Amino acid sequence: MMLIELTGVIARGIVLAAMVGVSGAVVFQFAVLRRWPQHEHSVHASWPRLITRAGLIAALTILLVAPARLYVQARGLVDDTDPVAPMMANVLRTLWGKGLCLQAAAALLAAIAFVIATRAGRTKRAGWWMALAAALGLTATPAFMGHASASEQFRTLALFADWIHITAAGGWIGSLLMLALCARTVDADDHVGTYTATLISLFHPVALTSATLLMASGLTSSLLHVRRLGDLTSSTYGLLLSTKLVLTAVVAAIGFYHSRRGPTLARTHQRGSLQRSLATEVLLAVLVISVTAVLVGTSPPTSDREGNPHDHAARTAALTAEFARVGALRHMSSQ
Repeated sequence: MMLIELTGVIARGIVLAAMVGVSGAVVFQFAVLRRWPQHEHSVHASWPRLITRAGLIAALTILLVAPARLYVQARGLVDDTDPVAPMMANVLRTLWGKGLCLQAAAALLAAIAFVIATRAGRTKRAGWWMALAAALGLTATPAFMGHASASEQFRTLALFADWIHITAAGGWIGSLLMLALCARTVDADDHVGTYTATLISLFHPVALTSATLLMASGLTSSLLHVRRLGDLTSSTYGLLLSTKLVLTAVVAAIGFYHSRRGPTLARTHQRGSLQRSLATEVLLAVLVISVTAVLVGTSPPTSDREGNPHDHAARTAALTAEFARVGALRHMSSQ
């Protein structure tokens, strides 16, 4: 069972990272490359292809991992000797299963859109607009597969906050990844200082807006799931959340440094120093995603004491809320 749980965490982490990649590619295209100043050198020829390819790979990754996630969820609901296939069918009937199907459909639409975006002219523009719609649908699906869907109070607010949170993460961390990829493709003969400095300058308002939305939506979700300040240090969920907050703050601090010093470092040809700090920021952002993958699968604390048996029942119900209908149908898996 531990192996199944670990596999589930890894699968969630991969999907979250891929989802951030899809959103980041779209946001980078619309908010950075399309806003490239006319008086500067034209957009580097390799960047549109690079961003499109990254988005396509991320979308295909979500599609490939979806069957594994379904299997892992079903395997965790049956005994070792019971068949998994009937339970997989039952899981697809739950809210979590429907969310998984919508996620796969949005990822497929995004993959098609990125392929279309490789064309020229109006077809390319249509592809990117399709990718935008797919990304917005894709980032909405985790809300129906996690804690937000199990909220007994303010459920609509919890779902909306989760959607904004994932979308903002794509706008910030996903675009950061695209920035780092693009910066590495610029050679010394390609006006490296001007290109990289312009990239960072255009990325800064995107990061600032996305980070603000990320923190606001994260605070909203935290208030809905953590009722006492002490739960941040006395519960597993709280400790994971605190770790995520610290890592996010460090990423934000490095991002602030880049917004202030990045263009200067680029124009003075200190490329090595800039790329190392960008790599550090990306690595820490990956750690944030990893912690989030564990956090999503951890039961949030309640306002009652740990020793209260009713509190234990409430935590158990919250943990299994996304499989409520599956639990009612569990006996069917052996028939």
